[in-house]
Amino acid sequence: MASASPKAPVTAVTKRRHGLSNRIGVFNLLHVTLIFWIICLLLQRYLAGVTPTDNNFHSTGSPVLFLTAHPDDEAMFFAPTILSLRKADIEVFGLSLSNGNADGLGSQREIELMESYKVLRVPERNVAALDDESLLDGMEENWKAEYIASILERYTERLGIQTIITFDQDGISLHPNHKACFEAVRLLQTMRNAQQVLADEVEAIPAVHEPLTVWTLKTTKAPWKFLGLPKAIFDSVSYRVSFLHHKIKQPRQLGQTTHILGNPSDYATALRAMFKHQTQLVWFRYLYVLSSTLMQANTLALLR
Repeated sequence: MASASPKAPVTAVTKRRHGLSNRIGVFNLLHVTLIFWIICLLLQRYLAGVTPTDNNFHSTGSPVLFLTAHPDDEAMFFAPTILSLRKADIEVFGLSLSNGNADGLGSQREIELMESYKVLRVPERNVAALDDESLLDGMEENWKAEYIASILERYTERLGIQTIITFDQDGISLHPNHKACFEAVRLLQTMRNAQQVLADEVEAIPAVHEPLTVWTLKTTKAPWKFLGLPKAIFDSVSYRVSFLHHKIKQPRQLGQTTHILGNPSDYATALRAMFKHQTQLVWFRYLYVLSSTLMQANTLALLR
């Protein structure tokens, strides 16, 4: 019975070859990653903008109100849309229903809110944060839609606002304060529509308000909302294809959804706005701003 042949000794030359092979593998991986991100950035620059381009999203004749629940919502979730409207020279107002005082930092967070909106090209005079005992910041706090709607009724009437942008029914993160924003705006829109119907049917009753246009920010489920720029580009292409399909097959559905993809400088601006919220920059928010799709792009649905 033949004995097994001894293993060849590992020489210094063999070790150098293995080391060189590993370095080449790492270099190739970095090379592919770099090419991938260059392609993503080029596609972002090419695709940046509003889809569809002819849905009159920028043709509103009145100021637009962004209704949020807490300071930092505007930077974390709505920055691409805010910047898109400001580029079109549309006046933007921001109303945060709380000053984020859950940790006793309300006054500081109000200042951060103003500074963040300023980075997003919205002047301080157009921004407000409420400090209301009925609207306390917190996952366990129950905000009443009727109460918020009454505040919005006075606020929009005073400023001549006919368009509101806010969260959808899932509130992006299922936060009850976010969801309350949606419920309140939906209630206000229903009230306005009812008043308009009554005015149309009874000539003696004048129309009190103009119809209210409401856009809601579509909630993207995890993990998709943490795929950053690649997911934002994929969505942009998907909505362009969907738009062409509806234009040919279902023209009545056009204008129900709008996708806004920011360019690389818009993302940099959103980061600068977020970094104004120094009290909120805990470790997991750094992960969020690096991986968030919503800081790159927004998908808005028209509320009917």
